[in-house]
Order: sequence, then C-alpha cells, then structure tokens
Amino acid sequence: MAAKRVKIALALGGGGARGLAHVGVLRVLAREGFRFDLITGTSMGSVVGAMYAQQGDPDEVEERFRRLLDSDLYHEIDFEKINLKRHEDDFFGHISTSLKERIAINLALSRISLLDADYLERGLQILLEPGRIEDLEVTYAAVAVDLNSGEEAVIARGDIMRAVLASSSVPGFFPPCEYEGRYLVDGAVRATLPVRAARYLGADIVVTVDVSRDLGSEPDLDNIVDILARCHDILADAYRGYLQQEADLLIRPNVGSVHWTKLDLMDELVAEGEKAAEQALPQLTALFEQRKPLWRRLMAKVKRKE
Repeated sequence: MAAKRVKIALALGGGGARGLAHVGVLRVLAREGFRFDLITGTSMGSVVGAMYAQQGDPDEVEERFRRLLDSDLYHEIDFEKINLKRHEDDFFGHISTSLKERIAINLALSRISLLDADYLERGLQILLEPGRIEDLEVTYAAVAVDLNSGEEAVIARGDIMRAVLASSSVPGFFPPCEYEGRYLVDGAVRATLPVRAARYLGADIVVTVDVSRDLGSEPDLDNIVDILARCHDILADAYRGYLQQEADLLIRPNVGSVHWTKLDLMDELVAEGEKAAEQALPQLTALFEQRKPLWRRLMAKVKRKE
C-alpha cells in the first residue's frame, strides 16, 4: 500500500493593511518552489489567499493591490478618517474610541455599519476575478464567524467573492454578510489565524503567517473604557497564542505596530513579509522534506553523511 501523501497548508491571518505582508511571504515561497496543498485565510488573509489561489503569481497579487490604491474607490473611502487613535484594531476598540470621542451614538444605534457593503464589494471586484472556489487548482477556504452560533464558518465552496466578502466584513465598519442562511462577519472575531480550518480540511502540516497587532506594554489606562479595552486586547492576544501553538511553523512579519488602515505603506509591509519568510526558509525546507517518500529522505541523509 502506498504511503499517504503529506498535505501542507498555508494559513494566512487577518490584520487589515498588515496583511499586505502576506504578499512578500508568498513571493519568497514561490521563488523557492514551495507549493501548498491548500490555503486558508481570515479577513485580509482570505483576500490575499484567494488572489494567490486564482493567479498563482505574487507579482500579479501585488499589481492588483496597486490598482486598488490608485482607484477612485480607495480615495472615496478616505481611510485617514477611519484611522482612530487608540484601541483601533478590533470591534470593541472601534466602539470604545467612538464613545470617548463622542461620535454620534444615535448613528450606531440606528445602523448596523459605518460603511455600506458596496465599498467592500467594489474593492474585491478590483482584486479578484469572478468564479467559484471549487474550480480553483488549489484547495482554498475563507474563514468567517457565524454571529448566531459563534462558530467558525469555513467556506470551501461557492462564489469566491461572496466567501471573501463574508470573511472580511469587519464588524462595525461593514454589515454582516448573509451567506447560505448564515449571518457572517470577519473571521478575525474568532480565528485571527485560520489554523483549525486548515486542519479541518485535512492538512497534516500547517504553516501560518501572523500579521496581527502587537499587544504593547504601555497602554493608556486613564478610564473605565481604557481598562475594558485593554482586557479585551489581552484576551484576544492569549487566544491567538493558542492558535500559534497549533501550527507547525509560525511566520511573524514585523508589522504589528502598523494601523490596519495603512494600505499606503504597501512597499514597507511587503518587504517585511519577504524578510520574515527568508528567515523561515530552513524550517520550511525541513517541513517540506516530510512530503518526500521515506526512501528519498533516507537517501538524502546518507548523502549528507558522506
């Protein structure tokens, strides 16, 4: 009986603009000839993962992001107005900062999001080609969160743009996405790193790229809201730590201090991704050795001894 082929997955985490570092990671992986059996993505990780699954070329992924940055849509959204001062990288943080800055509470009570889903849909139309997930050459899944059950929603079939839309619908900024009878939001609410989705899809080895925000050691603790937001940050950081441990290899680009809206820092973010992937090459090579048949691995050891 033939030995079971080892399946290796790439799990791309969420982090808004910091997810552009994924492009740099992918460039190094492609250059070195690493090919993954499946790709899972959360939030921006789902966007980059879907683009790579479609195009198979990191340079094309980068070029499409540049088209987005040059588009009227990007300037229409005006991310600088969204760039809040503190606790800004998660839903609780958006609400707490909005309260402190006295942003129209009545607006928050009467609407389910600050921006219409149309903005996100138009952006994805620039980045992605229409199509269905099951038609991709590589197995791909976008990870979202079901607001009703609280569970991860692993979307591995259906319309690719709709799947990425669900995975990227940041609570508070974009409305939840209705998908096959479920009410879905950004996967980072529960699965900043889509490691468990990769295991669910049959991965034996999971390489994950973490572009989440740094917790930081000197937070502002001036009032009740500051303290509550800090408690939320600590909880989120601890849970992410568990997900990191479930991966076989963690690649962590040095982008944790970058605000999630700073897409204009693309060059720096891509460069940090390349640097992190370069540093991980020895570990990646060791992991991919496990995909080779046993006799080839034994022969390689013999040659090294000689």
